[in-house]
Amino acid sequence: MKNAAIGDWVETTLGDVAKIASGATPSTKEVTYWGGDIAWITPKDLSSFKGVYITRGERNITEEGIRNSSAQMLPKNTVLFSSRAPIGYVAIAGNELTTNQGFKNIICDEKNTHYLFIYYWLKNNSNRIEKLSSGSTFSEASASLMRSLEIKLPPITEQKEIAGVLLSLDNKIELLRKQNKTLEATAQAIFNEWFEKGKELPKGWHLTQLKDVIELNPSEVVQKDGEIPYLDMSALPIQGSWTEKPLMRKFSSGSRFRNGDTLFARITPCLENGKTAFIQCLPEGVSAWGSTEFIVIRVKKPLPSEYGYLLARNTSFRNFAIKMMSGTSGRQRVQVEMLRGYPVVVPDKKTLDIFAGFVETCFRSIASNSLQMEQLGDIRDVLLPKLISGEVRVKEF
Repeated sequence: MKNAAIGDWVETTLGDVAKIASGATPSTKEVTYWGGDIAWITPKDLSSFKGVYITRGERNITEEGIRNSSAQMLPKNTVLFSSRAPIGYVAIAGNELTTNQGFKNIICDEKNTHYLFIYYWLKNNSNRIEKLSSGSTFSEASASLMRSLEIKLPPITEQKEIAGVLLSLDNKIELLRKQNKTLEATAQAIFNEWFEKGKELPKGWHLTQLKDVIELNPSEVVQKDGEIPYLDMSALPIQGSWTEKPLMRKFSSGSRFRNGDTLFARITPCLENGKTAFIQCLPEGVSAWGSTEFIVIRVKKPLPSEYGYLLARNTSFRNFAIKMMSGTSGRQRVQVEMLRGYPVVVPDKKTLDIFAGFVETCFRSIASNSLQMEQLGDIRDVLLPKLISGEVRVKEF
């Protein structure tokens, strides 16, 4: 390290305390380069990734793929930073892996620099790095830029303490996220097993059309004066039911919905990508509005509201909706009328009561966990810049 110390923190550059390594893509024309045992990460793999440690992406490559390209094996605990399209995704390698050229990967000198501290430092400085980046076609954070970034480092012991505080919050969030994933997967598995069409129906069950049990884009009165909760397409998850926090905007035009409704993206590529949400985040008695590209699914009694969300996540239903899309390339949509006749299964009252009791309990737990995750995330986001800059010291806690 170099430069003057400020207290016991040292001013230096990222390039002085870590190696910056790029990634690469083996030729896609060579089938022998692909489908191996080596994880290969792209920025797309991080687009919906919520954790800290990543172990694999959508695709793997082979040893031959590495030998015949500029891709390189990165050690465990390498910090992955997406340097273009977009800039700012951050994760830590949970095992040896490789990346494509959309990353600048930081391999820390762990005698002086802790990888978790660098991970959180990059999370805190991603906007600044994006502003410093350049490019004719799209902005990119070059290796030279990454090396030149000025950073203030505390002693290694304090780096670990700072990272430990922040990681403990992220670990609690991750535990709750896994609980939600398990709860939803269980509810979905029961729905798929009981309500998939094409199976012989038990006595008292019947097959009907979607329009008989679900309202699509139902009428909903919203407050016209002042701001009310608003969700755009980016707020809908690809996986899971919980949305991002609603914004507050004055109503103009768009979809209207309330707690218990399901939002279903109808336009490409959002429909294919899985953007769907079950609304549980609104204050009691408050209606909200959102994108015109949402189809609002509202279940009729006696079916539980969760039935609509689980149907919207059902693979057969999604494939049907995708097949029914129409319009010009790149702007295809599924029209509401195409979904009304979709066949759905309705069970007898006893089974319905059992199903409703179970899924309602599952989704109440998901809502409770999600609110805790938001609160923990808010605490982490307040502490992050203060701890990383030295404004607040761990010993002050």
